[in-house]
Amino acid sequence: MTENLIQKMEERVGLLLSELTLLRSEIKHLRYENASLKAEKANSTKKIEGIISALDALDIPHQPFILNDPEVLQGTNEYVNA
Repeated sequence: MTENLIQKMEERVGLLLSELTLLRSEIKHLRYENASLKAEKANSTKKIEGIISALDALDIPHQPFILNDPEVLQGTNEYVNA
């Protein structure tokens, strides 16, 4: 009976070690993926900031877009009635 218990414990420990190895591998992969995503985010943020800076440099005066402004609506009937 003692040998049977020892064998079962050895099997159980073996299974736990296998699972531990898989989990360590998954953690390593997730850390790599996390670092890649952080780098991608930083790169995207840098690009967006560059675009915003370029748009700010255009120095176009801000004018609100008003939908009920007759000058804005002039000619829109051509598209509606077409």
